[in-house]
Amino acid sequence: MSVQDLLYWLTLFHVQGLNHARYLKLLQELGSPQGILACSFDQLRTYGLSSDTIAELFNSMRPQSPALMAAQMDLDWSSIDGNTIITMADKIYPPLLLQIDSPPPLLFVTGRIECLQLPQIAIIGSRNCSVYGVETAKLFAQRLATAGFSICSGLASGIDTAAHKATVSTDNPTVAVLGSGIDTIYPERNQKLAFAIRERGALISEFPRKTAPKPDHFPRRNRIISGVSVGVVVIEAALRSGSLVTARLAMEQNREVFAVPGSIKSTQSRGCHRLIREGAALVETPEEVLEAVSSLLGYQFSWMRELTIEPVPFSGSAIEHQVLEAIAYDPVPLDALLSSTSLSLQQLNAALMQLELKMQIMLRAGGYIRCQEPV
Repeated sequence: MSVQDLLYWLTLFHVQGLNHARYLKLLQELGSPQGILACSFDQLRTYGLSSDTIAELFNSMRPQSPALMAAQMDLDWSSIDGNTIITMADKIYPPLLLQIDSPPPLLFVTGRIECLQLPQIAIIGSRNCSVYGVETAKLFAQRLATAGFSICSGLASGIDTAAHKATVSTDNPTVAVLGSGIDTIYPERNQKLAFAIRERGALISEFPRKTAPKPDHFPRRNRIISGVSVGVVVIEAALRSGSLVTARLAMEQNREVFAVPGSIKSTQSRGCHRLIREGAALVETPEEVLEAVSSLLGYQFSWMRELTIEPVPFSGSAIEHQVLEAIAYDPVPLDALLSSTSLSLQQLNAALMQLELKMQIMLRAGGYIRCQEPV
């Protein structure tokens, strides 16, 4: 797309009275921003636009108009290395995103634009996740990324952050969809992570630059996370959470939805369990996700399996295995371990120390938890 054509797209994007839904409807009906501006006043009224909005549209391309000045600043931003603005008319626009009911007319992208053409799998979940949730997100992200998928998430605290970090650690691409402007990182503590994502993958946003995060932005962001992905993996979600919203959007978009089960005692597992009851696929390993999505994409799962990271086999004494079997992903206190294993305190403490050194368990508030599934 030429710079002049992009200027038209951006200028109408900044017309105050032309919200996302109206802009999209006009583009779908009239084909382009130039086609919109070529309409008469009466024609534009038939699309539900107010007189003030129509006047603003007609004045938008005049010198010094607020919309045109904002568009020119966007063009300046896109001239910086690594920054790109893509429209629905561009070939590099994510192909799956065009299939959803309300695709964003424009996307601001910083990072490696080619990552948006890779098959993506979303990993989402609770902001207030458990250690089990973090470890599970890391496991799924690393294996799916190493198998050739770009990992998509929302840069939020908790599961999103764990999935992004784990993918970055494998030096594979990950895509973060923002609920703010492309140059406004939220939460702020993820600034360093956002930089790492930009180096290996991409940050994308449909919101104007400098837009602050707001609660109503995140459902809009969520439809993009599911929209660009072939499947969505949910790891820990409360019954009322944004993750469940994303999962249901994914179902409406005919995407595969996978839910990882958790403890029946954890409120963070109830959302995943509800999704399973509603028809989401129960998955316990990344390989189950790969089996499902690879057939959709026509990939040969055999070569993906060869690339996945195999867990390191655990070798330990009979007592260590006994203690490990008694520890779950929710904290187990010392007295409960004494009762369930029938070991002496001295035997139990020795086994716990060895299991910690071998990175099989961790001590957390409330007791010991398992780090990974033994093999």
